[in-house]
Amino acid sequence: MGDLILKKEVKVSYDKEKFTYSFEPVNVQKMRKVTSRAFPCLLGINKDESSGKATLERFGLTEKEQIDPYYLVRDNLAEKLAYDYLKAHYKESKGVDLVLATWKKEEINYDNFSKNEKFGGMIDIAIAQPAEYRAVAEVKSKSMKDYENIKGSRGNPEEVYQGLFLSYLSKTDKCLMAYVFFTPEQEQEIKDRMADRGNVQISFKDVKIEMFKYLVSELNMPQLTQVSYQTLELFKANCTIASTYFTKSENDYLQGLAGNDVTDSDLPF
Repeated sequence: MGDLILKKEVKVSYDKEKFTYSFEPVNVQKMRKVTSRAFPCLLGINKDESSGKATLERFGLTEKEQIDPYYLVRDNLAEKLAYDYLKAHYKESKGVDLVLATWKKEEINYDNFSKNEKFGGMIDIAIAQPAEYRAVAEVKSKSMKDYENIKGSRGNPEEVYQGLFLSYLSKTDKCLMAYVFFTPEQEQEIKDRMADRGNVQISFKDVKIEMFKYLVSELNMPQLTQVSYQTLELFKANCTIASTYFTKSENDYLQGLAGNDVTDSDLPF
């Protein structure tokens, strides 16, 4: 993820006794829902995005991060390949004809849970039928160089929690993490075809796909979802965030905005 960058109109002050930052102006009525992407960040699980940054983003205080279109195209392709893989895998290994559900992102405004006022997110693939196989499949596209690490850890924790969150909201105990790995040659082919939305002739049999199963019941998801929401509620109440909820580089950035530039003599080592 990118660096923390606040919108120009946001002012920051720092309380040296309480070790907290205060932000203004904050339109607390514009607090956004906890989404699947924000959920692990607010819990402090995402090593690349702090809870503090995620909180500010949920209140619209940060500049919008620009995502390389390539990754969006690669993600869309991965979802298509995972869809085909699930159909074939369950048919061949279990003799089961799955009924899968997908949605056009724009048509549901990127949220499968529009009636839920607190939590939401976009499901990549849902196994709707048969009932005993009902599950959410969270799809992630990756470069082949990441294969061994992801296989060894059975998925990145922050990504697994995204899938578990969506499964919990969908009231299913099963979460499938589908990782689709592309070779350097395949990635280059996608980049070369960006003008055609990365329309390449790649089958699910041409890529390496790893599937990991998790159970929502293995975690206390009701408590975890409430903790993530309470993080936003706390900021809504006082518009402050403790410095410990930010990374070192984010603290350096915020200290500068607050007029407390960090010098070498301020560093612990």
